[in-house]
Amino acid sequence: DSIHSFNHIIFARESRKKDGSARKEAYPITGDVIELTLKKYYEDISSTRIRENIDLRRDISNLIDPVAQNFIYDNDL
Repeated sequence: DSIHSFNHIIFARESRKKDGSARKEAYPITGDVIELTLKKYYEDISSTRIRENIDLRRDISNLIDPVAQNFIYDNDL
């Protein structure tokens, strides 16, 4: 009945973690939760940043996998 009942994968950012792990209690999710941590290097990469760079016709090769990049360009996304 709600997206909160779906299972989720949550990517915690190292810079925002206080006790070494994100806590399920912090999320109103009743489904199973798998928590993964991104390395600090990947924290600056976001879908917003990728979209902005595409809109400005900037190179995104250092932000995204080449297969995904080709798919975005090939399908005019």
